[in-house]
Amino acid sequence: MASEQLDLLEELSSGQLYSSAILSTYEFDGAFFEDEILPVLNQLDVTNIVVLTDTEKYRSTEDVTQAGQSYYIDHVRCPKVHHPKFVALFGRDYGRAMVGSANLTEAGWQQSGELMTVFDYSEGAESSEATPLFAQLRGFIEHSQAKLRDSRASSAINDAFSDAPWLPEATAADLEGGVNLLHNHTEPLLSQVREHIGNRSIEEIEICSPFFGGKNTEPLEELCELDPERISVNVQPDKVEGFKSDAFDAPQFADVDISINEISLTGDDVD
Repeated sequence: MASEQLDLLEELSSGQLYSSAILSTYEFDGAFFEDEILPVLNQLDVTNIVVLTDTEKYRSTEDVTQAGQSYYIDHVRCPKVHHPKFVALFGRDYGRAMVGSANLTEAGWQQSGELMTVFDYSEGAESSEATPLFAQLRGFIEHSQAKLRDSRASSAINDAFSDAPWLPEATAADLEGGVNLLHNHTEPLLSQVREHIGNRSIEEIEICSPFFGGKNTEPLEELCELDPERISVNVQPDKVEGFKSDAFDAPQFADVDISINEISLTGDDVD
């Protein structure tokens, strides 16, 4: 999968015409969403819009003037936090999904270093890979929908699925493809990664994260158990929290080539 720099607002506006949008975030910037994202969705003829956010962030949301009129917003009740970030656009013949790490904030969409993947469904086109991915995304949305209290938001989600007759419900067969969407609503992510990899050998694991478990090296140890040749850890020194490089001095990491890369984001294309 090729990597390139994306302008997320431009990526959002460059698709087809859709009827529904479901967006998920941890943090929500009401002013940015209503000033920048909502007008783009309106240009795409999207009239059915739902935003799913974290409970604590929902309670502190400000500058929301069009909620309940132009879109619905509700919070997903999780044991800890609701953390997924995606935009799912549904229409009768088309679908587009943007999945990654960008919150629905100005920083997330225009300033911070984020990872996002975009995939499309188009009726009649070669969509063999996209269809199961959308089915898996639908399954995740349904998990979240079950944790909503606002019946209007839930009904809007049902309408979004109805607007897309091509959108199947997820089945076990959807997990047999080369690319999967994984979530931890029902089981930990790493066990799913292990099952997906099977007996295949791993050359390199690349880690990009703003948060680490401090002294808890268990997740890193479990990654080493996948027997990779190399592990690359990418950190932004002035932003990363809980990362301690001396954790890799432990004996369990002795057989793995581990490199720690300090990434500086300056806003320069060259950098």
